[in-house]
Amino acid sequence: MAGSARRVAVVLFNLGAPDGPDAIRPFLFNLFSDPSILQWPGIIRWPLAWFIARTRMKEARKLYGDAGDDSPLLANTRDQVAVLQTCLGTDAYRVFTAMRHWYPMADEAADQVSDFNPDQVVLLPLYPQYAAATTASSVRAWMQAARAWNVTAPTVPVCCYPAGRGFVDASVALIRTAYDRASALGRPRLLLSAHAIPEATPESADPYRRQCQATAEAIVDGLGTEGLDWVTCFQGRLGPVRWAGPSTRDAVMQAGQDGVPVVIYPMSFVSEQCETLVEIETLCRRLALE
Repeated sequence: MAGSARRVAVVLFNLGAPDGPDAIRPFLFNLFSDPSILQWPGIIRWPLAWFIARTRMKEARKLYGDAGDDSPLLANTRDQVAVLQTCLGTDAYRVFTAMRHWYPMADEAADQVSDFNPDQVVLLPLYPQYAAATTASSVRAWMQAARAWNVTAPTVPVCCYPAGRGFVDASVALIRTAYDRASALGRPRLLLSAHAIPEATPESADPYRRQCQATAEAIVDGLGTEGLDWVTCFQGRLGPVRWAGPSTRDAVMQAGQDGVPVVIYPMSFVSEQCETLVEIETLCRRLALE
């Protein structure tokens, strides 16, 4: 490609979500068979993933049914791809999507990137905070797919951006609008909610909780509200293990006991999905009303 413009492929990572009722069970199996999520040998992990997928079907169908039988995660991610492509504004850049646990996954993206034949690949996770179960898992899946499709261009992974200026400024703008509206009911409590992580996850190997706290502090600093009442909490607990706390639902209950209105902001998500639309918008709202 002598004399031609340098070509850069940008691959956006996201978790993925079932695109209909029939996809729920295989999606759950893909999720729980990931060694970054269930850290056991495959001989144990695969049957356990099958069992969890089977037993969680009823609850998951209700969850996705409340969201209209279709998670908006992929559509939102594709919108982000389109906007980023427009912002880059040149044919020398091409933006792709690689979901981790449902289609389009890394293998499909690597096939497309191989056809593009880039000089460099940039991996951009749509996970603001680094975690082994999200960022590291997505990078590992990409590297395997890239080898299979002979994508040999130098690859630059973006680790994380827990206090990235653009991310924090956008978060502050969204929160300020809701906070001002809630202030008509009293002095609100801001719940900065992150996706849950097991309590036993070693901080030395996975900085996720520390980075969530960094995000929360950056948002609070950006809001600049004197005497702001705020709490970091976690949503999406699963199974009989101890999870980082307090849980978002417990924080909502505490706010009810304290008689204060709440504003909940899901700070570890940049794409709307069932975990935000159902757990926060439906379940936590119902709990707050009760």
